[in-house]
This record gives sequence, C-alpha cells and structure tokens, in this order.
Amino acid sequence: MELFKTLMSKFGAVLMALCFVTTFALAAPQEADASEIEVGGDFGYVANVGGGNSHHGFGITLYGGYRFFDWLGVYLDQQLSGVWWKAHPQSSNIPGVILEPKTHSYFVGSTVVNARCFLPTGPVELWGQIGMGAGYVEDWGAFDFKLGIGVQYPITNKIAIGGKFAYQVFANDGTTHVLDLAVTLNYQL
Repeated sequence: MELFKTLMSKFGAVLMALCFVTTFALAAPQEADASEIEVGGDFGYVANVGGGNSHHGFGITLYGGYRFFDWLGVYLDQQLSGVWWKAHPQSSNIPGVILEPKTHSYFVGSTVVNARCFLPTGPVELWGQIGMGAGYVEDWGAFDFKLGIGVQYPITNKIAIGGKFAYQVFANDGTTHVLDLAVTLNYQL
C-alpha cells in the first residue's frame, strides 16, 4: 500500500505540473476570450462503495474552467455530498424486543483539478475528464484521483444541460471509491 501512495503522489505531481505548464503556455493574455470561460454545477446521486460497505446519498458539484480549444479545457471541481446508511437492528436487553435501526451519515467531498476533452457529435457534446486533487470523507482527507464522462445539450448559445458519471478513488487506503451520477447545468461566460 505504501508503494501505491508513493506512485500516486509522484503521478499527481507530474500531472499537476503538466496542467500548469499547459495553462500558461496556451492561454496568453492576448488570446484569452471570455466566451471560453465556463462555470456550472450538478446535482445527483453519490455512493461511497469502499471497504465492503455501500453508503448512498446526494451531492452537488460546482465547477469552473477555461477551454483552450474547442476540444480541451482545464477545470476546478468542488464536490460537496452527504451519504447515510442504517445500522442493522440490534436486540435489546428485553427478550423479544428489537430496537429500531439508527441512521448514520457523514460528509464526502473533493477538490479536483482536471482536464476535460470534448467531442461534438451533432447537437450534443460528449466529454471526458481526468484529474486529481484532495478528497474528504468524514474527518480525514486523502489524495484523490477522478475519472468522468458526460454529455451536454445546448439549450441556448450560453447554457447547456446534461448528465455525467464520475468515479473517484482516495489513495489513503485504496478502498474508498466514490461514484457520482448527476444532472448538469453549464454556463459559458
């Protein structure tokens, strides 16, 4: 497990350096165009499926980014989610009496810098993302690796709606996997 943490931290440093080099090399001030800046958010189902348990909930992700080309951009995602589960019923000290299951909940979130690639296919646009950052579960944090796919349909020149599926793994123990299935709203400035 220590080798996995070391390799992921090295991979993360290289990918972050590539993102920053790409940002500064391709986005010269004279080339910047306000129509290439995007902000948006999504709301959807979140599942923490690590360690043999599965906890479900809902969350939002807010993001902003800059498209260098029609097919490539760099984005910052901030996910805020809550998941919960019911503990199994327990027997009481009184014979024949079973206590009601208790509901437990906790926070799941992440802050991720990612690259998105876009592919226009007729009226809809497909996209994929790969990124890394920090993941948070309850009271601890970890290195986070994120993959995602999505689709968006423009309803005006600046507003698009769509959907996405994202997968995240937190590298602290290698067993925390977060799935996110959401509807999205994208606004181009």
